[in-house]
Amino acid sequence: MQIGFEPGARFADESWVLCPVHDTVDRQWQHLSFFEHSCYLHCSVPRITTTDGKVRTVEVHWDLPGSGFTLLFEAMALALIEREMPVNRVAEILKVNPHRIWTIFNHWIGKAKIADDLSKK
Repeated sequence: MQIGFEPGARFADESWVLCPVHDTVDRQWQHLSFFEHSCYLHCSVPRITTTDGKVRTVEVHWDLPGSGFTLLFEAMALALIEREMPVNRVAEILKVNPHRIWTIFNHWIGKAKIADDLSKK
């Protein structure tokens, strides 16, 4: 699936000012499979010129930067692990290297640990 944007579109910078597109970078994310077929999202992600003249890539809302997976894919991996499925089996089902599943798991567990307030326990 290819995702794009309308010519002339503007995107918000950190201060929520709409900025013009400088250029694009092609990115790809693995999404949930469709039956037995792997599904990938392809997107020409815009890079904008911000109000201070810097060029930065617009964040997309379906991923964590650098993961290569959609958030829905990551949620599925975590749901399988939550049901006490071994990481190697989860990786086999999702057709990825087990190391990548461990990366997802460690990221979200790390965030949960930081958010856990032990002072109330």
